[in-house]
Amino acid sequence: MPCVCFRKCDVVNRGFSGYNTRWAKVILPRLMGTSAAAQSTVAVTIFFGANDSALKDVNPQQHVPLEEYAANLTSMVHYLKSIDITEDRIILITPPPLQESAWEKECLAKGDKLNRRNATTGEYAQACVRVARDCGTGVLDLWTLMQKDEVREHEVGFGTTKHIILHRGANSSAALSLQQHLQV
Repeated sequence: MPCVCFRKCDVVNRGFSGYNTRWAKVILPRLMGTSAAAQSTVAVTIFFGANDSALKDVNPQQHVPLEEYAANLTSMVHYLKSIDITEDRIILITPPPLQESAWEKECLAKGDKLNRRNATTGEYAQACVRVARDCGTGVLDLWTLMQKDEVREHEVGFGTTKHIILHRGANSSAALSLQQHLQV
């Protein structure tokens, strides 16, 4: 996105590693507190669900029940609307898919159990799409885009950490979809 937005707008990242919608909902008013800030805001993306969808019995600290996740997303959209950010400037982003076998290896290497499942994450992605539809916002469905037939996954080791590299087609599809929402 930096290439697309170059000299057109400033991109301000307010990501919080490990957060879920329960915690994000609480801090959102501190991040975007006034209608004055909304005047210069071109778009707001809300990208949660990977931590919310953690398995309750294995990772209860991050897990948020599906219904609460949807309610939290709705609450964040309503808050943004209350400070004059219109729904056409709000984009919800679904959690991305999980490559379970690679994630399980990482968990086991740390002495932990597998704490997420792709099917569960998919349920959260579907809930995100429903909230976007119900609230009238845009949605970038990463979970679906990144699992299209042309996606090929490769595990690449970087020291003790493994990263999943997705085929350029999936990344390009996601970037193009976001660009269309932003109309840049």
